[in-house]
Amino acid sequence: MSTPDSPPETFSFVVIPDTQVLARDHPDVLLTMARWIREHTRELSLRAVVHLGDIVDHGARDELQFRRSLEAFAVLESAGMPLLLAAGNHDYDDPITSKRGPVPEERSRDLVMFNQYFGQHRLDDQPWFGGTFEPQGAENMYAVLGTTRESFLFVVLEFAPRPAVMAWADDVIRAHPRCKVVVITHSYMFLNGERVNATHPANPKRKYPAAATGRDGEDMWTDHLSHHPNLLAVFAGHHIPGGAGHRVDLGVHGNAVYQFFQNWQDFELGGGGRFRIVTYDETGPTLRIRVVNPTTGRYESEPGYELTALDVG
Repeated sequence: MSTPDSPPETFSFVVIPDTQVLARDHPDVLLTMARWIREHTRELSLRAVVHLGDIVDHGARDELQFRRSLEAFAVLESAGMPLLLAAGNHDYDDPITSKRGPVPEERSRDLVMFNQYFGQHRLDDQPWFGGTFEPQGAENMYAVLGTTRESFLFVVLEFAPRPAVMAWADDVIRAHPRCKVVVITHSYMFLNGERVNATHPANPKRKYPAAATGRDGEDMWTDHLSHHPNLLAVFAGHHIPGGAGHRVDLGVHGNAVYQFFQNWQDFELGGGGRFRIVTYDETGPTLRIRVVNPTTGRYESEPGYELTALDVG
């Protein structure tokens, strides 16, 4: 149980964006990424690993990609690391996007194989697991993690969340008023910091028929997320061109909400396994954001990669 009188701590969590190219073409890089995270768990005081979706590239049409991903993530789970995985459009059984013409209307939101490999059966015995929107549907789930001083609610949401999913997420957040909230989803904003809205051809509601009734980034912010005074951050990937970007807005209650885009799938080696490390220092409290390239073992310093002393008090 968290107690405000406990000494302040510093801890981190890892944010992994789209690994679809790694699962398809570079499984060795996927394993390098996982091993780097495991080897630095103690040094960084890592408390969780979150994935922003597009774990694989071809959904249920290529099960080998799921097996490769499971092998890498098992490296983390064997070290006792909580692993929270969002579902991207490429993770659906019949991927709801296509580079070779219009997307057939009959494509669906089925995630049978995603849940076969990364479903609720992985979560049920974990003390941090809170629940799911639908039974056995790990694509919409929440977890409560933290320290002896503070608790964090991680809410994982599907690609272009359905209205009922967003209503569920609102209820979950309202039920945890003392937690700082981190939202994880696949599509939310672009590299330049602009949230996905109705004007963009890349809007999931316009581009993917199976997501036509979903909520885009601007919908999520305006109608839902901005109304929660304890919302701290939103993380998403999906869009290209890739890299790392962020924006900060005040919610309707005056709370600063940090929103982050990250995706390197269009870089060499499918991004080389790059990921973000988010460090929360309770002393401030502040956030520090860094980018690691595990293939070189280096922290990178491109514009927007390293952010320090972000005030989250």
